[in-house]
Amino acid sequence: MRTPEAIMTLIMETARGDERVRAAALSGSRAAAVNSSPDIFSDFDIIYFVENMEQMIQDRSWLKVFGPPFDCADAE
Repeated sequence: MRTPEAIMTLIMETARGDERVRAAALSGSRAAAVNSSPDIFSDFDIIYFVENMEQMIQDRSWLKVFGPPFDCADAE
């Protein structure tokens, strides 16, 4: 199991390594850490702001770096 620090590093390295990603944001309970304490069950709600969203949706191979998905719903 990865540490929260390792997961955050992976998220940021993925954003920096993909020229389509223009910005990244953390939302949810981990972003509100001042008002809450994330625990082992807290997930990482990440938003990547990308230049070509359709390309990111069509080719989801970039997600493999995070491990196998539980569910990938269509964003239509």
